[in-house]
Amino acid sequence: MLSMTSEVPNQSTARNPPATTEDVVRAVAEREGVAATDLTPLYDVVDPEALDAMVTHTETTVRISFDYEGYTVIVEDETVTIEEN
Repeated sequence: MLSMTSEVPNQSTARNPPATTEDVVRAVAEREGVAATDLTPLYDVVDPEALDAMVTHTETTVRISFDYEGYTVIVEDETVTIEEN
């Protein structure tokens, strides 16, 4: 199962265009207070291209969640949410 997070660490944020893997990495880095380059590469956890494609190229509601850097990341349509594990 996959999951993602937003630029607002404790909340969900609607976005247009839909959230991307870059948003996930940026949100977790902000939450951790580190540079995005200090995090484990997202591709070690999930296929970034597949994740972006599932979010941006569908007309149905998509909910993806996964664990990344000690957080559960949830992506649902234009919303990215991160929750502490």
